[in-house]
Amino acid sequence: MFVKPAAVTPGTLALVEKTFKSYGIKVTGSGSLDAKTIDEQQLIDTHYGAIASKAVKLQPSELNVSPKAQAAFEKTV
Repeated sequence: MFVKPAAVTPGTLALVEKTFKSYGIKVTGSGSLDAKTIDEQQLIDTHYGAIASKAVKLQPSELNVSPKAQAAFEKTV
């Protein structure tokens, strides 16, 4: 999980922790990465590349959507 730099504020960090806690997720550590490390390790490219590869290669009907996610979507329509 990462919080984009412009959103790193005490309020945002508190909201993330509160939301995680409400789902039973315990934060055991935190830290930050500088731009050089992110670039050298291609962290953004890897993250968005995985998402983009599915978006480009698959038709919507080919995507694997969990029943829980499908139900939540249908509830909003």
